[in-house]
Amino acid sequence: MPQSIWCVSTQILGLFKMSGHPAESLKPRKKPTQQRSQLTWDIIIEAAAQVFSKVGYEKTSTNLIAERAGLSVGTIYEYFPNKDVLLTELQSHWNDTCWEYAKNLPAQDPNLPLEEGIRLMLQNWVGIFQLNPTLYRALINDLPTRGNKWKADARLNETVRFVTTELERHSDRLRNPDITLSCEILVRGIQNYLDHIVVADPSRLNSDELVDELAKQFCGFLLKPSGA
Repeated sequence: MPQSIWCVSTQILGLFKMSGHPAESLKPRKKPTQQRSQLTWDIIIEAAAQVFSKVGYEKTSTNLIAERAGLSVGTIYEYFPNKDVLLTELQSHWNDTCWEYAKNLPAQDPNLPLEEGIRLMLQNWVGIFQLNPTLYRALINDLPTRGNKWKADARLNETVRFVTTELERHSDRLRNPDITLSCEILVRGIQNYLDHIVVADPSRLNSDELVDELAKQFCGFLLKPSGA
């Protein structure tokens, strides 16, 4: 994938990369080391995703997850001491899914006009939210933040730096000479707005009008009119 603003790069997907464990209490008892244990781990994570998406954080229990996975509760506890650790790993797994999505995006033409490139970047960004909006809504709406907020904020700052670097090549088109401030407002604003849509009305993620409006707002805030 070329390093350009119109590609959803691994930097952009840093928004979703909150897989660090800031406290010992949120670490699993063990990680899979063999193919068989990896299969069991994957079954547990998938069952947790289904249960959590269906009933929410408060009603999710290791018993329900074990029942959905077709495993004993003891097997769950071999890896996860409690549901908070399991759901933290589920969040990490979701982030990795988004990461893989980004890496597998087709390369885009780096010579696209700036406005078209920005729209394509936003289209790919919305595409991340379309992967599993039910699970993502549950994660951002119900899952306690625990110690992950610092990691998310660090990744947002990383994304701001990346977008700023990309846009510096087009400084003659920018309204505000403080490119970092402009990018910070836009990156954080778009992320929060898409989070809101996932919770309030996820069907809007499938609308071309959403991407059009995001691109219009992005370009209107950031760019001078073409030819100005």
